[in-house]
Amino acid sequence: MPPTRKRSALWNHFSELTDNKAKCGYCAQTLSIPNKSIGNLSRHMRLKHPTIQIQLSRQQNTIQQQSSTSILDPVPSMSSFTSLSQNELPATSHISLPLTSHGPPKQSTMTEFIHKPVPVKKINEIDKQIIKIIVKNYHPFSLVEQPEIKELFAMIIPGYSLPTRKTVSNSLLPKMYQECLEKVQVNIDSAWAVCLTTDSWTSINNVSFVSVTAHYLDNTYIMRSYLLDCFSFSDRHTAENLCQSLQAKIVEWKIQNKVVAVVSDNAANISAAIRMGGWKHIRCFAHSVNLVVQSGLKDIKNTVLKVKSIVEYFKSSSSALTKLKEIQQQMGLPELKLKQDVVTRWNSTHDMLNRFLTLKEAIISTVAILGTDLEMLTPEDWKIVDLAIKILEIFYNVTVEMSSETQVTLSKVIVLTKIMIKHVNKRINEDTGLPAQIILLLDTLKQQLSDRFQNIESNPLYAEATILDPRFKGFAFREQEKFNIAVTTLRRRLANTATETVRGITTETTSVTMAETATQPVAATSASLWDDFDAELSQHLRPRNQMAAGIRELDKYLNDEMLPRNQDPLIWWESRKGIYPILHQYAKKRFCITATSVPCERVFSKAVLYKATNMSAKSTPPM
Repeated sequence: MPPTRKRSALWNHFSELTDNKAKCGYCAQTLSIPNKSIGNLSRHMRLKHPTIQIQLSRQQNTIQQQSSTSILDPVPSMSSFTSLSQNELPATSHISLPLTSHGPPKQSTMTEFIHKPVPVKKINEIDKQIIKIIVKNYHPFSLVEQPEIKELFAMIIPGYSLPTRKTVSNSLLPKMYQECLEKVQVNIDSAWAVCLTTDSWTSINNVSFVSVTAHYLDNTYIMRSYLLDCFSFSDRHTAENLCQSLQAKIVEWKIQNKVVAVVSDNAANISAAIRMGGWKHIRCFAHSVNLVVQSGLKDIKNTVLKVKSIVEYFKSSSSALTKLKEIQQQMGLPELKLKQDVVTRWNSTHDMLNRFLTLKEAIISTVAILGTDLEMLTPEDWKIVDLAIKILEIFYNVTVEMSSETQVTLSKVIVLTKIMIKHVNKRINEDTGLPAQIILLLDTLKQQLSDRFQNIESNPLYAEATILDPRFKGFAFREQEKFNIAVTTLRRRLANTATETVRGITTETTSVTMAETATQPVAATSASLWDDFDAELSQHLRPRNQMAAGIRELDKYLNDEMLPRNQDPLIWWESRKGIYPILHQYAKKRFCITATSVPCERVFSKAVLYKATNMSAKSTPPM
């Protein structure tokens, strides 16, 4: 008769169902047991019922007794494992113990002799790290069931069993998500003021997504950014629907009274949605700069198209690329690859032109050797490329400068706009003998900058952020009159802020005073005589000293020394919040506002990059 199969003691706590399922005897949860494996059962007991002791079977007790003998005794050979059938092996989870050998004794290593069980705390840490790997690197859940991964973990952590993909999706991932959600909610609750950014994206499968990020300064003046949600959006992208979705997220995160601005691109529907919700709107500065330059590039499109066609030729021909590489080596040039632009991102066009100009000699030589019918650039085209790169360089640097999520960006908008306008005007006035296309490019850039940023200094959000940045103050403004208006507006806002701040304290003090007076031996009818007067007085009582304090702080700040441009204004305010107790709170409401919606765009950029990388890897033939 074949030997009777030994069952693990874990089955004392589960009942076996059909279709490779088991039911917990304590919480009635149904678990998957592929191929009768008890790994999920062990994990369930460890995570859900850690206080319940698992009694070992007689065979398992015997194994433990054998494993506890002196290390000086002969150790059984691991080769004897192969003589046992699968059904004869004891069913254990997270524990690997040796069996008695029936062959001649053979010395083996300590690792083969005994594998200590992995502590529960360590198992939880490993599980959490696996989830981080899956989430942060966009791996599929099936990663944990790949044979190579299982073999790797068996080698480095012998006592550890990888979770199944269902355990990952149904247990570990939701648990980590909930922990992260609660942590972010606590942090958001502590925020004084919050700025939101939002953006939308449509996948290759025509599924629309909307992302929302939050940004604020914590109590130590460190910029914090969180992705609040990225959700599919099946409704029509009308202003009403977008407004409702934003309102729902704001209510969900309990920040109804904290949102100081919402940042988005220049699309009409999202702009209308933000206005409809009653929030202050900041148009993405990077998107506006992109539109400015895209308009200018139309004036040199013939030259750009020539460059693009040559780049596409090299990208589509492996022999041409190989020849270009050889020519670079022969010329002693660094081996660089050509870059191709993306229509919606002008800075990629700048990168393409810049790399093309760098490889000018190598490209000319390679095309001549290959004898293709490509339309090469004329000397004037090369001059246009050279001048365009120099003109657009400042716009490229501005875009990079404003894409940070950890630095103050809104206060830079006015000063960087001023710099861009000055740069274009200087090129127009000083450069002579320019090609006609470059003259048109400069004229278009000048007009676009004027149209899109003409009233930027009159916008209170930009103006106040600039004034409260100790690096800029009034020196960033092009027009002194607009600076004076912004300061006057800021004085009024500070007076109102100071009033609201101390109103509760004043009311409380008045109530205490009246209560103390009421305790004095005065006739009951006498107190009632003053009720109407006290009520009227409390309505007109204004904390004039506090109102003046906010204004005095602003005057003191404006007369304070300027901060060098390369230093951090957040550190400056953190060190002086005791000197400016009212002003520093107002500064938080402006510095938390990001000048771009780049944080939201990065969410989709990572997804697209992952998809493109995977598609490229799958389409590449094996070596």
